[in-house]
Amino acid sequence: MEELKKSPYANYVVHKSVKILEQIWTDESESMSENDYKKEMKHFRSLVRANKIRNAIFNVVNFNFKANTEIEQWVDTEIGAKLSKNINCVCFVLNRKDYQAITPERIHEDCETSPYDIVRYFDNKDAAFVYLLPN
Repeated sequence: MEELKKSPYANYVVHKSVKILEQIWTDESESMSENDYKKEMKHFRSLVRANKIRNAIFNVVNFNFKANTEIEQWVDTEIGAKLSKNINCVCFVLNRKDYQAITPERIHEDCETSPYDIVRYFDNKDAAFVYLLPN
């Protein structure tokens, strides 16, 4: 495990031997501007490419940025679409309340619309990490 970057908004940790990148959002994400958010996501994209990442964990337990539709579309085209050949699986780590609120319909819709082959949700980072480990 190697911490690659720390910002006020997110920390990035790569597990090179298993090609997993974690993006761990902080409470400070609430004060991000749209440009700050885009900068963080561009950094994520560059780390994926530089480290030949195959799977990602988005730890959004402390993610407090309110993205509008325009930002979500930007992420879909500038991050998701451009990394779909690099990343096979993404796991989202949610707080317990948000995790329990995820419906089967939401999971199905996310899997259908995601540029990634596999999308999974977890309520703890360790379970997400174990899921991504090669068998």
